[in-house]
Amino acid sequence: NILLAEGRYEIEGSVENKSLVISGVGNPENVILVAQNDGAAEGNCDYCFKGSNVIFNNITITTTGTYYPGYAYMVGTFNNCIINGTYSCYRNNTFNGCTFNVEGDLYNLWTWGGEEVNITNCIFNCDGKAVLLYGATNTKLIINNSIFNEHQRNSQKSQREIHSLLLIIHFSSPFYKAQGMASMQEHHLHLHNLQMLLHLNHH
Repeated sequence: NILLAEGRYEIEGSVENKSLVISGVGNPENVILVAQNDGAAEGNCDYCFKGSNVIFNNITITTTGTYYPGYAYMVGTFNNCIINGTYSCYRNNTFNGCTFNVEGDLYNLWTWGGEEVNITNCIFNCDGKAVLLYGATNTKLIINNSIFNEHQRNSQKSQREIHSLLLIIHFSSPFYKAQGMASMQEHHLHLHNLQMLLHLNHH
């Protein structure tokens, strides 16, 4: 187990094929782990945890860039974390009680390489683009009891945009607090040539 005091951290080198628990001590917004751009052709992803199973507790993860930012090829569990910037999923990712923050023409979360992505009791703060279900693999996305806050309305964006994948998606009790949004049905979901089993439970 790794305990991090308040501060800003970057992983130099790699800790591949490990089982790790990384926990922040104190308020999660004061313990910041910065995902690096490894300079690979794939984009802004960080390979430092490749092949590892990592549990993050009570920390902030900050990403940079728009193409594949985040920790690549890692099974990750995020508990009570803050995600600043776009985060791309790989393999299986679970988010419990996390807050996602992004501004501008960016998504909070991209399922790119995620085989199964579980989101429970999370908050998404964005400018209209929360979750992009698009990538290199079939993805099962489960969202439970989560809130999507839209800072400003943009009719060209969707809070969940789904492209051509076979997806099994269960949306359970998603709540929306969008300023200026006329209705959830108006622009919260775009479908493009999609084969999927979709269960929506709106309140």
